[in-house]
Amino acid sequence: MKRMICIVLAAMLLLCACGSKGVQAEAKSPTEPAPAEDPAAEPAEEDETVVADNDDVAFFITGTHVDKEYGLAVDCRIENKTDTKAYFTWMGVKVDGEDTDPFWGENIPAGETLETPIYLFDFQEADSVEFTLMVIKEIKPGTYDFGNYIYKGEFAYEA
Repeated sequence: MKRMICIVLAAMLLLCACGSKGVQAEAKSPTEPAPAEDPAAEPAEEDETVVADNDDVAFFITGTHVDKEYGLAVDCRIENKTDTKAYFTWMGVKVDGEDTDPFWGENIPAGETLETPIYLFDFQEADSVEFTLMVIKEIKPGTYDFGNYIYKGEFAYEA
């Protein structure tokens, strides 16, 4: 059931993004420069890779592992530092240059941290994973402002 919800949310996000003018150009660069790091935030561990860490969000890759059922998993620690629920998702995902869609998205309540794997179903190993991390603010219960990102930026992870 949880997987089906993620698939439906990813499809809705894709449809909303495709219907907006200028989305292709926006996906190539962050919508705004990231604010300075928050010194009170939990810092990245020595073995973590920082994807984003600013006043609003923190996203760290903590490693990878292979799941027999779901394939390659990218293990992540995600923090929502805002005062409202936010939806975190990956778009434009490439594994070793090959397009894929992990159908991943997580709603994270205000001030919460989540540790979760993101499964790359068609892969057992990878040298690199590229993606655009998008974080979208909830404007009222169950409604997200897909045109106004809390964070949006491209990242390449070398496994």
